[in-house]
Amino acid sequence: MRRAPLLLFFLLLSTNYLLAQQPRQYSFTHYGPATGLASNETFAVVQDQAGYMWIGTNNGLQRFDGIRYETFRHLKGDPKSIPHNFIQQLLIDKKNNLWVVTVDGRVGIFDKSSFRYKEAKIAVDNPETIRTERGLMQDLEGNLFIIYYSNILLTYNAKTHEFSKANNFVPLPDGFGIVGIAQQPGTKKYWLTCGKGLAVYNLETKNLNYKGNNPDNESAIDTFGHILNPGQVFFDQQSRLWFNAWLGMPKIFAYDLKNHRIVLNDYSFTPQIKAYHETRGFMQQKDGTIWMFGVPLFARFDEKNVKFQLVYNSYRNEQSIDYDGVISLYEDREQNIWVATDNNGLYQFNPAAQFFSNIRHINRSSGQLGEGAVMSFLLTKKGVLHTGAWSDGLYAYDSNYNNVPVQLGDHLKQYNPWAWCMSYSRDSNTIWIGAQPGIYRHDERTNTTQFFNPAILKKRTIRQVLEDGPGNLWIGTQNIGLYRWVAKNGKKNFDDGIEAITDIGPNAQILKIYRTKNGQIWVGTARNGVYVFDEQTAKLLLHLGTSESGGHKLQWDNISSILQYDDSTMTIAAHGIYFFNTNQNKISKFINLPESQASNIASIEKDRDGYIWISLSNGIFRLNPKNEIFIHFDRVDGIANDHFDIAASYVLPEGKILFGAANQFVSFDPSQVRINDPAPDLHISGFKLMSDALSVDSLLAKKRIELSSEDNSITIEFTGLSYSRVYITEYLLEGLEKEWRMADKNNQAIYSYLPPGSYTFRARTRDAEGNPGKELTLELEVLPPFYKTWWFYGLLVLAIIFVLYWYDRERTARKEALQKMRGDIAGNLHTEVNTALNNINILSEMARLKSGKDPAKSNEYIEQIHNKSHNMIIAMDDMLWSLDAGNDNMQKTVERMREYIDALNSRHGVHIDIKVDKDVMNLAMNMKLRHESLLLFKEGINNLVVAGVKNCQIHIGFERSRLQFTMQFDNSCCDMQQLNNILHRQDMEKRLNTIGAALDVHVQRSNSVFVIQVPVQ
Repeated sequence: MRRAPLLLFFLLLSTNYLLAQQPRQYSFTHYGPATGLASNETFAVVQDQAGYMWIGTNNGLQRFDGIRYETFRHLKGDPKSIPHNFIQQLLIDKKNNLWVVTVDGRVGIFDKSSFRYKEAKIAVDNPETIRTERGLMQDLEGNLFIIYYSNILLTYNAKTHEFSKANNFVPLPDGFGIVGIAQQPGTKKYWLTCGKGLAVYNLETKNLNYKGNNPDNESAIDTFGHILNPGQVFFDQQSRLWFNAWLGMPKIFAYDLKNHRIVLNDYSFTPQIKAYHETRGFMQQKDGTIWMFGVPLFARFDEKNVKFQLVYNSYRNEQSIDYDGVISLYEDREQNIWVATDNNGLYQFNPAAQFFSNIRHINRSSGQLGEGAVMSFLLTKKGVLHTGAWSDGLYAYDSNYNNVPVQLGDHLKQYNPWAWCMSYSRDSNTIWIGAQPGIYRHDERTNTTQFFNPAILKKRTIRQVLEDGPGNLWIGTQNIGLYRWVAKNGKKNFDDGIEAITDIGPNAQILKIYRTKNGQIWVGTARNGVYVFDEQTAKLLLHLGTSESGGHKLQWDNISSILQYDDSTMTIAAHGIYFFNTNQNKISKFINLPESQASNIASIEKDRDGYIWISLSNGIFRLNPKNEIFIHFDRVDGIANDHFDIAASYVLPEGKILFGAANQFVSFDPSQVRINDPAPDLHISGFKLMSDALSVDSLLAKKRIELSSEDNSITIEFTGLSYSRVYITEYLLEGLEKEWRMADKNNQAIYSYLPPGSYTFRARTRDAEGNPGKELTLELEVLPPFYKTWWFYGLLVLAIIFVLYWYDRERTARKEALQKMRGDIAGNLHTEVNTALNNINILSEMARLKSGKDPAKSNEYIEQIHNKSHNMIIAMDDMLWSLDAGNDNMQKTVERMREYIDALNSRHGVHIDIKVDKDVMNLAMNMKLRHESLLLFKEGINNLVVAGVKNCQIHIGFERSRLQFTMQFDNSCCDMQQLNNILHRQDMEKRLNTIGAALDVHVQRSNSVFVIQVPVQ
């Protein structure tokens, strides 16, 4: 089904050209491999309870929803897949089970929800029997049978899931050779066919009746029991028995069991089908129509004439049918007939929707179908429809559109003008005809015709002639403007009454002239818009066109048609439909053609229900002015030639509308175009998650479909499971979208990314009038990723609280550690100061005591006091420096080391160089470690100087998480024994152990190296 915004498309079916009654041509929709059908060889088609069509081909089983095919094939190693890809027969039983018969003789049920196959057991004495030709059948009570033709009958037992002869309740004699079985409606009688003839078994009397043994006195047995080799048996709604038989050629028989009379006897298709053919079976529609099919045979039973009418079988256009054999027929719930063919796929049509009749004329010179466009129509008082065809002349038709002689006088018959327009005079006696060239006036009372070709008209084509109220004639020409013939001036000489209407212009092409009920003449031109005149005075009252403004402005100057919609509204066709309110003197509404239609309007007509019918150069539209909905009909809908001619339209008294087209005209009754059926209910036919198809039944069983945060790309497929109704489909994902979206022809809603959240998918149909159908809803929820869930946010809040707590605790701990560290340094300073002061106090006392007795010793004590005082000052200075927060970095510490080296060089006359790696500057060492490292460094350098080292190279680097002080010095001036004693003093080792440092000494002949390594975290 085709769909577009504000555009509904509907599959309609046409009648054949009425020129030929046999065979009948219908308009078909064709499904083949190009549309997705698995194969051109189709053998069965059925519809399940939900509305899906199931198709059996030689390349698998398919489910069809009107848009998409779902294909099922045999999977090696999977016993639950169909056993063979060649599907020979399908059957939906009374319990809505789908039975599948495959070419290898196996029979089973295919689950329509899980798509799994369950094979039924077939109990036969000879295994080869199941490979013979067979048929699965069902009676009115739902009993299932398998007939192995000309062999045996098997009946199904649901409990054992088995077909067996032991389950038969219709007893058959050995060697009966059954071919067909059918239960007679309303009875317990089963009619049978076999090689020996026709038989019937009555469950109530337990009698088997056949020729020569008819205890129940069945009249059909008496009549047709002698016929050998009957085939399929069938009962219609009228209690008529039908069967076919091979009697050297196919023959058809029918018997009315209710009235005990023969309907068909020895009926043959040979007069119609000259070649070999076979009859296969019957099908009756719900409306009672009977069809027969076979090879190559497809025919409809004509009840009135009691004969079959063949369906035209040959490619004529895309809507024709072409087949070698029709294998099966099936009518769906919308009265569409599905035709399975053995060579050209699947066809679908609806014979009840024969809305359009295509009528072609015969060129009287060539005797062939005419090619001229039908330009004009006129229904005479005698009920004869006359048409004018370009280059082919005048034609006449009776009420059934059969060709009859033209009844407009011998003059018109002789000259056979190309009638561009025809119209009655106000007295309904005179017929005016605009021709190419000139004007004809035909008097119906006298059956005489006059021809006028005034010089002022320059022998140009007369496209429009219309008589007004006063009896004057308005004349529209091909390209020399508008003229009026004034009756009183041209009474004696026609030419004297012609005058030009100069308001339009001398070169205007007149396409349409229309007279309103209040006596106005509306003129549509090809390039100059619309002109409105007073019919009494020929005064210009109004002009509408692109050059005007406000309520008189048109978007297009090509005016192909005009009509009066009601007493106050004029309708103008100009690349859209304008509604002009005559009371307000302005355009009140404009309805543009659908965007998909680029063609121009040819003509418009209004039906009795207020719909506007529009012919174009590519089809017909029906417009509902109230809701602005268009419905499109074209060749797909059975219009044989949808290229319609400008201003070529007519409304018959009974309401039928005629549109002229290239080489034909189309007739239809708008009241019979039943396209306002309620919109169908929608069904979810497919659901894809990240392109993977999911089980629809399983999903729909849930109240809400939950999707993970990673699986957030979905495709929802939906269908109305309607194969002929007019409807559009809209959908909306509530929670993401705010406006309804029109579904495309694939009926898919694709969402490539759904953010986490809750959604409601809503879909609905709207019928041809815009009325919404039942809404389909589907609840969806896309779960957020774990890091967006409430519990994660809760954990995150707790984590933040914990981190803040930990940070605060660590900050407090660091603060306390720093305070403790500073306290320890201060405590050390206090201890050292106390120790130094005590020592100084003791030494000063000893110096005082020795000052008189032993001056030398006193001087020694005084020197010690000096050294200890100096060392104490240095220690105090180092500690106070370390306590200063501004020195809490390695860069300041290195600068402190450089200052100390410079002081040593100056005070002791030594040469000590220091080199520091850049990495050392960026080390983050705590205050205590920096302080201890500084003291260790100073003590190490000082010990070298005390030991007599004069030249020393110091390198401070960082390697393997250790701060490394490398001191290389010359041995020549150094007292190595003293140095060794100093380095191994207890206080030195204690300082090393305090910070976990290590001292390595490497003594060589000329120089030595010792390395202090301080671990840094």
